[in-house]
Formats: sequence, C-alpha cells, structure tokens
Amino acid sequence: MSYLSHTDIVSNQVLYNVRDRNIEEELLPFCKKNGITVIAYRPLGKGALLKEPYRSRLEEIGKKYGKTAVQVAVNWVIRHDNVIALVRTMNPQHLEELLGAVGWKMSGEDYDSVSRFFQV
Repeated sequence: MSYLSHTDIVSNQVLYNVRDRNIEEELLPFCKKNGITVIAYRPLGKGALLKEPYRSRLEEIGKKYGKTAVQVAVNWVIRHDNVIALVRTMNPQHLEELLGAVGWKMSGEDYDSVSRFFQV
C-alpha cells in the first residue's frame, strides 16, 4: 500500500540569478501558472556578481534605495511572487545584509535596467 496516492509538486530548486536566467522562458512561467514555488540557489552567482563590473552597477541602483549590491541582486531574484532565494552564510553581518533584500521593491524601470545590464 502506498502512503502517497497523489503528490503535488510544490517547489523546484534551480539555479537562478541575474546572470543565470535560463528558467525565465519556460520553467518560471510554468511554475507560476501551476502554483509551484521556485527556490533559487546561487542568487549571487557564487560571489561573481559582487566583482567588477557587476558590483558597481548593482551599487549604482542600490544607492536609490539605500541598499547594497547584495541586496539589489537578491531582491532582483525574489521580485517574482513565486520565487524565494536560497542563501548561505555563517556570518551574522552577512545575514543581516541578506535580510535587507526583502520587504522592498525597485521600480519596474530599475528591475529592467538590471536585467539589461546582465543579459547574456
């Protein structure tokens, strides 16, 4: 006897950040349509997004909002209703900075500007 006769998919963990956006055309819309939460891993691209020239662009946008490059990059990822970011840190200061990525939104123009800058 099976304990689970029917199982819904509730989440999908995938690579997603401003440089790695392969999920945007098909997977992200599919997940949104079907109520599936996307868990984005590596929202900072293993730190690559914090190096130049990326860092400067993210900092430039962040100045408008009083936010850091890290906060802008993570906020860009979680701008979709069904996307959460999976981040890792052991440093309390980094955790505090990461928490500053939630609870605010950039303008649509700024989200688009970040997207265009990082287009592959």
